[in-house]
Amino acid sequence: MYCSLDRIDLTLRADDGTLIRAQTDHRTPAEVAATPELSVLFAIARIVNARRGAQSGSVRAAYFARLEPPPFLKQVLAQLGALLFVAERPLPLDASREPIEPTLAAALSTLAESARTERNLSLDREAVELLESEFNAAIQQAKGDEEIYWTRVVTLGALAGALIRARRGGRWMVSEQSGVVPFCLEITLPDGRAVPLDVMSRAAKSLSRDDSHSFTSSTGSSDAKSSLTALFDKVLASS
Repeated sequence: MYCSLDRIDLTLRADDGTLIRAQTDHRTPAEVAATPELSVLFAIARIVNARRGAQSGSVRAAYFARLEPPPFLKQVLAQLGALLFVAERPLPLDASREPIEPTLAAALSTLAESARTERNLSLDREAVELLESEFNAAIQQAKGDEEIYWTRVVTLGALAGALIRARRGGRWMVSEQSGVVPFCLEITLPDGRAVPLDVMSRAAKSLSRDDSHSFTSSTGSSDAKSSLTALFDKVLASS
């Protein structure tokens, strides 16, 4: 499923011996295009997770789609160096040397702004707390729906990151050292040191879920043990 962030759908062995970890997406192109930011962010997370921990060249990450994805999603897969299969047949992607971080940052910024403006909220701590409360209620009502859960984790993390960036600056980065959602926000301290903040793991911890299948405990950073409130107290207090 396109939103299954905490698992690998398929593991295959190519004729040349290369291990392929594949993620599946059974949506139509119209369904992919209906949620472009989430489609981009989930694809990035799933491809990064598929190659997590592998030595360079030993594992290839692949995206198995039922129908050919829209151009914007193919571009993301090309930027990540992933393989694309459509109806189980390989579909070549144009080579891309563009880094994925600008695409990641644009999708997160748009997602955060949409969540904020749809609810007529200011970009402040109260907005994040209101969204957290709303999302926790939706997750409890959904009773294990992973699409609802991960959509809200990424959206809450995007808004929290937008608030930090507005106050302290910073840039979104892909990070295999982060939790299930492998995005971190790097900020620069007054002494010049760059520090990665695992905002998404904090967002996941803030949203209740009973999920015995999650691999957060094995891949999350120590930041995952702290709440968004603690993060704001630590990061924004000196802004």
